[in-house]
Amino acid sequence: MSGLIHFASVNNRVRHVAAAMLCIGFTQIHTARAQPGCSIPQPIAEVSFADQLDGFEIVGDLLYAWRSSGDLYSITSELHTLDISDPANPQPVAVHPIAGKVQTVHADGATLFVFYDTYFWDWDVTATEAHVELLDVTSAASPVSLGEVSGLSNGFTTIEGDLLCSAIGRGARVFDLSDPLDPVQVAEVTTQAHTGYGREFDSVVLRDSWLYIASAREGLEIFDLSDPSSPVPMDDSIDGYISFISGGKTSIVLDGDFAFHVNGTRLRVIDFSDPLNMSVVALYENDAGYTGIERHGQHILLQSGDAGYSILDITSPTSPSLVAQGWTPNSVVDFGFTPGGLALADSDSTITLYDTEGIGVAPIEIVKSISTQPLGEGLTIDGDTAYTSHGSLGYSVFDITDGSAPSLVANVVTGTYVGGMQVRNGIAFIASFGFGLQIYDVSDPFAPVLLGVTLTTHSAPDIEIAGGLAFVSVYQSGMGIVDISDPALPVELSFVPPASGGTKAGAIDQGTLYTINNESSMQIVDVTDPASPSVLSVMQLPDEFFQSDIIAHADVVYISGLGGVLVVDVSDPMSPVAAGFLELNNSVRGMHIDGDHLFVAGMDEGVHVLNIADALSPTLIKTLRTNTDARDVEVRGGFGFSSNRSSFQAFEIASACQTCPADVNADGVLDNGDIGAFVALFLAGDLIADFTGDGILDNGDIGAFVAAFLAGC
Repeated sequence: MSGLIHFASVNNRVRHVAAAMLCIGFTQIHTARAQPGCSIPQPIAEVSFADQLDGFEIVGDLLYAWRSSGDLYSITSELHTLDISDPANPQPVAVHPIAGKVQTVHADGATLFVFYDTYFWDWDVTATEAHVELLDVTSAASPVSLGEVSGLSNGFTTIEGDLLCSAIGRGARVFDLSDPLDPVQVAEVTTQAHTGYGREFDSVVLRDSWLYIASAREGLEIFDLSDPSSPVPMDDSIDGYISFISGGKTSIVLDGDFAFHVNGTRLRVIDFSDPLNMSVVALYENDAGYTGIERHGQHILLQSGDAGYSILDITSPTSPSLVAQGWTPNSVVDFGFTPGGLALADSDSTITLYDTEGIGVAPIEIVKSISTQPLGEGLTIDGDTAYTSHGSLGYSVFDITDGSAPSLVANVVTGTYVGGMQVRNGIAFIASFGFGLQIYDVSDPFAPVLLGVTLTTHSAPDIEIAGGLAFVSVYQSGMGIVDISDPALPVELSFVPPASGGTKAGAIDQGTLYTINNESSMQIVDVTDPASPSVLSVMQLPDEFFQSDIIAHADVVYISGLGGVLVVDVSDPMSPVAAGFLELNNSVRGMHIDGDHLFVAGMDEGVHVLNIADALSPTLIKTLRTNTDARDVEVRGGFGFSSNRSSFQAFEIASACQTCPADVNADGVLDNGDIGAFVALFLAGDLIADFTGDGILDNGDIGAFVAAFLAGC
């Protein structure tokens, strides 16, 4: 392990880092709630390097750190992979040489994009040439170079799905990454901030077809990338000041309809629910200045000045509260959240890992995580086998015989774009973009056999199976109903046109079909005679909801979308009624019902677990943090499984759905540990401590917890 000096545990000794920590001032300009007491994260391990440490990136249980050596014109780097699944005992996994100075690293599933520069003398000026090396990190211990690509800037970069946005001096370039080794530029956006001099902005973020650029001179600017080849700038922007971000960290993070933007000495909370009329809803100032920001779940980590850092709880985005703050003896080079803690890299070429347990930053409650190919979306389970869809890359197969230790079986390329996917008794039904419904025999996971096709002229994003019928969502046409009793000879029985637009997803329950479309409406259809469906009613949904998935349960329908879950009473299918809306903190995607619990894939929030014993009034029990965007979720045999953008994860249902509310730490025993956990959550402003369910933490919650504790389980 070239360049690695030592790994040291700091559990049982006092480090000068801890001694130097103190709660520094956090001045509120306006609108904020009272802050709980300031806590100090405890260092638990450190990793030192022989040469200059330039930065790191955390992906699940792996930390990628890069260091450089040599003079400017012969500079090289080493990319170190560390296993931090046990943060108190980080382990070296691999070292990969890079032929230049690494600037930043991005992970997209099992593919690592390593952005680096080389330097040369050109007409009395030092010139820079940008490179990107792609690494296959399916095996963390043996990264394999896939090759290099050119044409991408080494500035701030953001990746979502098949799109990559790369910062340039005057804005950003948009690339199609369908073939990662041959990126194709499809557009270029220009910010108002462009003046032609120096560095013009601090970061770019791409989410749900919207591009957010934190400009140094003009503040926050937003572009609509619904059509990547024709970006549309929003007319509004939030003015800013020039700021400089160390270590290549982003200066903006998103949470639902809110952006947290560090800019010089200020942290601004921006409401962009209306991109044409954005507003600053909270403003904070720190004399030492903010130089970087990162988000995990309901917490943001801020670099403050050269050597300070802060952790804020953003459960209430308009009034974030401080939960921890401190100093390090050396300048902070890079920083990030780890599972259950945080990591700081300093100018002394050392990465220190900290434990944040007990100060409101919850650890990830995952029993097994497997890195997958990128573009993870849907998830379906057939017996002891799980399948995740990955768009143009096909699908992946997992053995979940032992739910606590699932394993990757195969990655399968179909040659088409896999949208929705359902598997029944070894037969896979795939909704494909441009190829309609494809049916495969997947009894041999390594050699799927195509049995039949239908609706081949349509792009199908989703599919549901009920009995011998397939209900295939078609983007521009509606819902196709197909007889699949003979998988080799599928027969189209009928077509249900949408009320408007095209159908995105559907749910079937007791002969009734519920569909949602891309123009904000739900349609209820009687399909007791699948050859002659009859529309019963159409319900308009909020235009800004951007619904993603729909699931039916008895006389209730749940629709996921931007900001939470819409609950609809369909006891009278001729007259559906919106019964309520459970607000969550981000866009939510796939859903699954298991008994009295609704599991909701909450993108970068993780997996939300809702109690639906009262079907019309679901309540949030807890959220399982997943590190990467959760797109779909299923439950089988006491375990839950989530398909994330770049991983497949398993968690225990028992701990996720605990019905003993006073067992806060979910260890099955009521003791002082639960009291301490409740107090920590309460002081941190975490709404898990909201035992009265009124959305406010006060003495009533303390009384309710005590009553639940004394009542036992």
